[in-house]
Amino acid sequence: MFQYIVRVRGKAYVWGSNDLEVALSLPLVLVANNDAFGDVVEIVSESPAGAPALLGTLQPGQCWTLVLTGLRGVTATCATDTTLACAILTPN
Repeated sequence: MFQYIVRVRGKAYVWGSNDLEVALSLPLVLVANNDAFGDVVEIVSESPAGAPALLGTLQPGQCWTLVLTGLRGVTATCATDTTLACAILTPN
């Protein structure tokens, strides 16, 4: 397991990059937890072609799990300021 924190103000990559052109083929899982005292954050996935797909929003204190297979990136957008505690897991 790999854990990290992402401060989101505007748009930020929670995982991946817009410079990647290949989708992940490994079975990895991203867990993102929005700070209980943060603000609403919008979560979007990106395919290797760069096509964004809105996955939904996380309210303060909410957590969500996303399978990363087939993606090149996951972004979070917040109109104000929030912090996401993230973990990358391998399913066993």
